[in-house]
Amino acid sequence: MKKSVVYSNILDTASRHYNLFHDISRSFGCDVVTVRSGENAVQYLKEGEAEAFFCDENLYTADLTDLVNSMGDPGDRVSVVLLVDKPAGDLLLDKKADGLLILSLPDALFELSVLSVYKHLFVKEKLRSVSGITNPDFIVKLLSDTAHAINNILTGMQGYAELAQLNPDDKKLIKDSFQVVIDSSYRVRNEIKNLRAFARVENPQYTRVSIKDILSESIDLAKAHFKIKNIELIKKFEKGYLLNGDYDQLIQVFFNLLNDVVGNVNEHGTAGIFLSNKNGGALIKIIGDEYEIDEEDFHSLERIFVVDEPILKVDSKEGRIENRNVLSICNHIIRNHKGSIGVKKVNKTKLTYTIELPIMKEDHAPEIEEAEIRHAYEVIANLDMDILIVDDEEYVRNTMYYFFDKKGCRVTLAEDGEFGLKMAKEKPFDLIFMDYLMPRMGGFEAARKILENNSDAKIVFITGRESLDEEELYKSGVYACVKKPFEMNDLYEIARKVALEKGIV
Repeated sequence: MKKSVVYSNILDTASRHYNLFHDISRSFGCDVVTVRSGENAVQYLKEGEAEAFFCDENLYTADLTDLVNSMGDPGDRVSVVLLVDKPAGDLLLDKKADGLLILSLPDALFELSVLSVYKHLFVKEKLRSVSGITNPDFIVKLLSDTAHAINNILTGMQGYAELAQLNPDDKKLIKDSFQVVIDSSYRVRNEIKNLRAFARVENPQYTRVSIKDILSESIDLAKAHFKIKNIELIKKFEKGYLLNGDYDQLIQVFFNLLNDVVGNVNEHGTAGIFLSNKNGGALIKIIGDEYEIDEEDFHSLERIFVVDEPILKVDSKEGRIENRNVLSICNHIIRNHKGSIGVKKVNKTKLTYTIELPIMKEDHAPEIEEAEIRHAYEVIANLDMDILIVDDEEYVRNTMYYFFDKKGCRVTLAEDGEFGLKMAKEKPFDLIFMDYLMPRMGGFEAARKILENNSDAKIVFITGRESLDEEELYKSGVYACVKKPFEMNDLYEIARKVALEKGIV
């Protein structure tokens, strides 16, 4: 972890501003190291571990100035911030410092000043590396938290499966255990979706999306959490506003905000989510009653939404806003969508997240069209389709077979691309689900050859790969792409859409 080196006689642990300075420094992944001599300051600067050098104005001598200026290229040298009691306009010019931190400011203004300093450091580092989220500690912490969550879920799944196996005659226990395994698999799926959405923070995929649909799916993802704590959810949506946004990223934003509310509201409490219009934009409020948070934690949470870059909270308390690092990325996603997130506490018991997003101009015709499509979906009872499933994993083939067989489809199975190609040449299928990576012949090659013989074939790729060039797939004629792990309803929605397009129903 990088260090913020403080060479100061006035900003020490006894200073009234020290705790604020230390907390913000840690949020940006910097340890605070206080030195008392010029020799120690020089040592840290020469070792190259300092992200920033905070120094009293009277201690930043010509020798230190020359040392800092001699350290590599101007863009790579350590940033120098002078600590002063009162501002003096010529300090920056005379001592070639990057900024001032005025210690006589009130707490609130001092906090904003420190945030501004670190925002400058963060942007400087980002420009230097040109790599989105640049703090490696942030990535490590995010992956570590996700691995921890998935390990806990998998341990529970394994435990219940073994419990059912040891009690084969207890039908209720077996039924309950299967339900736990199914619910847990959805939780793992969402953790992976979180990582996928956040992995694309700097590369959003914008399409026209409905905020109402996004909020509805976010609520569905969080339902199990509400149920566990018996929390009542009140919701009210004025209408389905449209915006240009990344559907998956926005779902994860609202799911994580809801998840934070659920995690910190007392059992049998109340939460609310409301969608309305404000000055021509969408206003979403997520409210938690009886939300337990102390002043220090709330202040740290509030600070996340001041900065438009992900910041690292290393010492988040277990079970108390433990997803704060995730919320930091959520804030960055909303900023990428030209919106903002704010958080406010009322009467020490109610917390409100306020999200504002720009919406597209009114366009009634598409809304009518979408409503008609939704109605058409609802009236489909069974699918009268010929479906080919090509996947080298037997359990995937069998699961999809039984699902679509129950929906009235005629299903053919193939265990690799070569056999799938043979089946597709013998019979024109209405829909083909194709795994991407398979032995003998991969999915992409098989799909290309199928489309050469039948350009109208509806091929849907199913893959767990993140590096897949989906744009290239769509250009080649592929109908859709679904990422593993998926829900069967994801595939069912695609099948119903194909059925409508082909006039099968």
